[in-house]
Amino acid sequence: MGEPKGREARRGRKGEGGAPGGAPPAPEPALDYTLLVDVAAPPARVWETLTADINRWWDPGFLTIPGSRGFRAEWRPGGLVVERGPEGDDGLVWFQVLGVRREQSLLLAGDLSPAYGGPARLLTEFRLEERSGGTRVTLRETAHGAAGAATRRSLEEGWTHLLGNRLKAAAEEPGS
Repeated sequence: MGEPKGREARRGRKGEGGAPGGAPPAPEPALDYTLLVDVAAPPARVWETLTADINRWWDPGFLTIPGSRGFRAEWRPGGLVVERGPEGDDGLVWFQVLGVRREQSLLLAGDLSPAYGGPARLLTEFRLEERSGGTRVTLRETAHGAAGAATRRSLEEGWTHLLGNRLKAAAEEPGS
């Protein structure tokens, strides 16, 4: 039969590889976990707390820049979530916003440096679902790159604290 030519040679033989065109299958993420937090507040209030009030619920101990002024966030596709340094023009990009569905979901991408368990690329998704008596917040985070079990534990424990304690308390606070 002979060797394939042209486009067939570039794509590989039918049945080779794990993806269309004979490409190798996508690698498994280095980490992938999901957290669920039930909040006794409606989705609109949880959304407002999650986005507009990020500096109210984010634990200052989790900030990375000495003298940090907290976050500035642009909650639109392509926007950035930036930790602001004390000088105003210094800072650190934590996430880029990939997707927004108001009061429903946020999709963020960020880079994890070697100092924090990387290098790895993080995809972090928040979903808000109305439930009887409030809102279920689901966080799913995946990473591709050099993120092992210790990094997963650290991230999962951090998000459990931030969402399960701080965001929940801020959103449930009367008058918030």
